[in-house]
Amino acid sequence: MSGVLLWIALLAPSWDVGAGVGGGVVADAPVVRTDAWAGVAVGDFALALQAPLRWTVTDGESTLRARDWDERADFGRVLRFARHGDTLSVGVMGDMTLGHGTIVRRYHNGVDDDHHRVGVRLAHDFGGFGGEAFADQILDAPVFGGHGWWRLGAGWTVGATFAGDVAAPETVRPVLDDRARLEGTSRFVPTYGVDAGYALAERWMLYADVNRVDDSAPGVHLGVEGEWLTGAWRPGLRAEAMYVGAGYDWAYFDTGYLIDRWLPKAPRVADLPATWGGRGAISVTYAEALAVGAEYGDAGDGRAELTGWLRVPTRDLEVSAFGRNRYRQRRAELFDPSESLAALAARAHVGGPLWGTLTVARGWRAAADEGEAAYRPFTEAALMFEADWGQ
Repeated sequence: MSGVLLWIALLAPSWDVGAGVGGGVVADAPVVRTDAWAGVAVGDFALALQAPLRWTVTDGESTLRARDWDERADFGRVLRFARHGDTLSVGVMGDMTLGHGTIVRRYHNGVDDDHHRVGVRLAHDFGGFGGEAFADQILDAPVFGGHGWWRLGAGWTVGATFAGDVAAPETVRPVLDDRARLEGTSRFVPTYGVDAGYALAERWMLYADVNRVDDSAPGVHLGVEGEWLTGAWRPGLRAEAMYVGAGYDWAYFDTGYLIDRWLPKAPRVADLPATWGGRGAISVTYAEALAVGAEYGDAGDGRAELTGWLRVPTRDLEVSAFGRNRYRQRRAELFDPSESLAALAARAHVGGPLWGTLTVARGWRAAADEGEAAYRPFTEAALMFEADWGQ
């Protein structure tokens, strides 16, 4: 097998190898981090493997962090990524949105890396119709979904979405099991909806979605979204009115879902009555060097959210950041950072093959505190220096 891999690497049009070392804080404990990776690309296919290790430092000694390797799915960490063009990708999944984002929006499967998830995404446009689908975990019970669409002509598009959590927590006890998860029972939670869109002009669309979450009453979304082209600048806008049925929750699978489901979030929304609400978003993109935006959704206390994001995808500097707060009992609590989910990652070219990487996150993990276990926030940070060679 090693000979085959070497032969592929020698014949590959491009390859990449690297290693890094650094340190930081994970779950309030100091760690030393080491990493090494190798990848090849042949045509539309690319594959990279890695060995990411974190060593907990206590009393002057370091030991391999046990929670990084205590589940079968954790061994998926050795896969850095695999992809085939724009059709197939395997690995960490970020910013996954289906359709107009009223069921699955900016979903991320890496918000709790004590329980690593290897996701897969498929997408293809056949011309008059197309679809995309994902499963956020191929080594254990997944969150999955799919969206198909058909272009009817004269600017019209119709589609349908289905998504579900195979193992959504139903009851939770404040006790950790042998995998450092909260004990309890789980069940399948489905969501589904239909949608229609009409192209008002180039890059502008009017849309309508009707969805249900599990056994909730329907939720209805009517909105318009698009962007203006003004040279290198592209300001964007989204405005949406919502009818939120009893127990309905929009964008159920979003960035923080894998944390929210353990808090638990369902009882917070399930008992809320039907009401009207709205969502709005603004964004600005500059060439291929900057993307920044913010979104606010409001359907009354208990159903409000605030999200912001930033991306700088330049050749020598890559920055990605987001912040998100949701499910507060009062709107004013959206500006309280104590229960927010946030992260910043930056990677800068130092010179030659050398890069510096900084990550700072407000992550959530299951932990025991004074005899009772719960998901609670930790501030985590890491600074790495990497050497990356390739052709």
